[in-house]
Formats: sequence, C-alpha cells, structure tokens
Amino acid sequence: MSGTLKYNTAGGFIRMPAMFTFLLLIIYFSPYAAWTQEKDGNVFNTVAEMMEKSGYSRSLMEIILIPCREAVENGIPLDFIEPRIQEGLTKKVPAQVIADAVHNEVSLYSQSRTIIQNIQGAEIFIEKHNLWSRTSSLLASGVSISDIEKLIKMTLSVPENYNQSTILYISLTKWGLTETQSLQIVKAVLDSSISSSEYSDLTSLFTIGRRSNIPPEKLISRIEDELPNVRTLRQLEKRVFR
Repeated sequence: MSGTLKYNTAGGFIRMPAMFTFLLLIIYFSPYAAWTQEKDGNVFNTVAEMMEKSGYSRSLMEIILIPCREAVENGIPLDFIEPRIQEGLTKKVPAQVIADAVHNEVSLYSQSRTIIQNIQGAEIFIEKHNLWSRTSSLLASGVSISDIEKLIKMTLSVPENYNQSTILYISLTKWGLTETQSLQIVKAVLDSSISSSEYSDLTSLFTIGRRSNIPPEKLISRIEDELPNVRTLRQLEKRVFR
C-alpha cells in the first residue's frame, strides 16, 4: 500500500506520502502526542512538508525536530520558530545549523517569558504573542534585562504601545543616546498625547539638533518640557526649535 498516514487534528489519520512515516511515528508514539492535536500539530506538518520538499534525509530531518520538541517542552508556540526553519530550508542551510538557530530562538523565548513572569501584572505580554516575540527580539539585539523590564513596566497600562516604544528606544540608542537617556525620552513620550505611530520618528529631532549644534542633554530637556503641550510630533518640533 503506497503512502502512509497523517494525523488529523479532528481526531484521526489520513493518507499521506511515505516520507512522513518516520516523523509522525516519533511524535504520535511519544509524550508529545498532544502536540499534534492543536495548532502546533498543523505547524509541525507544515515544517515536515517543507523538509521533505527540500530533500532533507530522515536523519537530517530528525536533527531539526530535536529543537522543535524542545520548543514544545518549554511551551513555545511552534509558529514562533517556523519562519526560522523555513528560511533555513529555503536557503539549503545544513540541518545542524538550522537546529542550532532554532535552539537559540527557543532559549530567547524562554528567557523573555521569565522576564515577563517576574513582573507583576505583565501576563498579557505572554498572552499577546507579538509582545512576547518583541521581547525576545530585544534580548537578541542585546538590550539588557534591566532595560527590558523598565520598558515593560512603562507600558503595562497600555501594552499596545510596547512595540513602538521599544522601536523608539532602539532608535535612540543607535543614534547615540545612552540607555538611560533613551529610557528617559521613552517615558516622556508615553506620558504625552503623541500618537504611538509617531514614536519612531522622534529620533529625527536629535538629528536636527545636531545640525543646530544643540547638545543632546539640552535637547532632551526641551523635549520633556514641551511634550505636555503638544499632540503631534510636528507641533513638538516647532516648539523645541522655535
């Protein structure tokens, strides 16, 4: 009989190409059987299909599955790491390199979850996957745990501002402000009436200030003084440089 069976999240199996037998038997007859019954099961099947189409042998496919199981054990949704696997498969990256990258992703997500769980009232930063993912990205970019904690606490009351606030923080530090100065600006902006969609453009004021030979410290003071009086970045710019 050609082909084999694929687990159906509705509660059974359907026929599928023979290449998947090895993969699905590992999952179905293991402690991770429940995995295939939820969304992660669908993602796993997608990953398995990608690996088959990319021509990876069964032994190489198993190498990539190891960190996938690690993700499941750590409660990391597989759709978090699927893009990393897909990128590696598309580029024909060696299986071990993909596995190492996925292992690193799982570690970052686990660390970011620990950071969030240590902050009272921050549960939504795990429940909202985009916030959890952004926290992981901050860790990957080298932002200190202390500063990540401060950024989360600053946005506890309005979590939807978290992503834009962290983008502003990164932008300011790359421009040349210290971490402390960057956090100072982020807090001031969060307390203002400026829309979060304009946060990332605020760094332009420091570029203008540099051309005008205004020291960053003086410009920060001006921005903090004027933010309570404006509703848009354009208004802020006019008042800061008048």
